[in-house]
Amino acid sequence: MAEKQKRLAKRTEIATFLNITPTEETEDFELAGYYQTTGEYSYDASETDETYIVDDNPTTVVEKYKVSMDNEQKCYIGDPVYDFINNLRRKRAIGSEAETTTLCVEKYDVNEEGEFYAEKSKCSISISKFGGDGGQTPMIGYKINLNGDPIYGRVKIENGKVTFKEDSMAISLKGVNQMPISEIPQDDSTGDDEFE
Repeated sequence: MAEKQKRLAKRTEIATFLNITPTEETEDFELAGYYQTTGEYSYDASETDETYIVDDNPTTVVEKYKVSMDNEQKCYIGDPVYDFINNLRRKRAIGSEAETTTLCVEKYDVNEEGEFYAEKSKCSISISKFGGDGGQTPMIGYKINLNGDPIYGRVKIENGKVTFKEDSMAISLKGVNQMPISEIPQDDSTGDDEFE
């Protein structure tokens, strides 16, 4: 078996997509991240320490995860994600009105068909702030709360459209195709060059 290629991942290879049409039957996933300089998933593990009678020191048990992503984006009028988030802010959306679906895509894990590893999750979105300092482009802050268990699979990105298909085997790292970065399928409409 050939040795896997080793290289550092690029931040553009971890992509977040939001479904901006949650009330419609067909999902429309759009790339989140334009005019946003940072974004990371927080896994917020819930842990319990127990000391068994055969041990002097405790054992830490990981019970569950509460995954979320805090975002702060410049108000980029016309960007589908910004317009969607700003509409939630205007409506003070709560309950089911604040819910949609999201994809976390790892573009360095790609199969021979050009499909990327992805996790699809139900999510709720809360707004944290809006505005900013004088003379500066205003910002909107929001949080994506991933709800329940993810669905594992792969996505195909063609002509700016993202199609997800469930594949429970996709989660296995044994089959990760560490394709050279020059050979990874690119789609300009996903905005990768915005973050080069």
